[in-house]
Amino acid sequence: MARRCPDATANPYLAFAVALTCALTGIVQKLEPPDPLDESFVTYDDAELKRRGVPRLPGTLGEALDYAATGNRGLNFHDARGTLSQPYPYSQLRTEARAIADRLIAAGVGPQDRLAPAPGPGPGVAPPFLGAAADARGPGRGPPATVRPRPRAGAADPGGGSGRPQTGKGMVGY
Repeated sequence: MARRCPDATANPYLAFAVALTCALTGIVQKLEPPDPLDESFVTYDDAELKRRGVPRLPGTLGEALDYAATGNRGLNFHDARGTLSQPYPYSQLRTEARAIADRLIAAGVGPQDRLAPAPGPGPGVAPPFLGAAADARGPGRGPPATVRPRPRAGAADPGGGSGRPQTGKGMVGY
């Protein structure tokens, strides 16, 4: 068996862990492996991939969120003792992320603006990030802004010393 790195930008440890998990799942479930493939999918166009039954992976964070929202899974948040405090379905996360994206756009935040969402810990952390960073408003609509993390203490501050990125729009509440 030969295994190639899926992409030069892929995390090799994560790629190997996924491949190993798939192999072990197949062994445990006694799945029959597919026929070997002696060519590269890279050379196939969309029509050939579709003809061969190869599903298309989400191309953006927003598409991945849309796909995840079609299922019944989500994020689980636990308290300090490890007790489940709140299940958070992806469908709810997508709805809240889209609402935040719409509010950011209504406030005048644009694609070249930089934001630093800073919600507290817990379930509230995901929608502001996804609303700003993902094309959460729907397919092909693009993200409303670029998300930049807050600089570490002593690091160069892109916000001109304020600790906050400069957007020219003032603070936007979400």
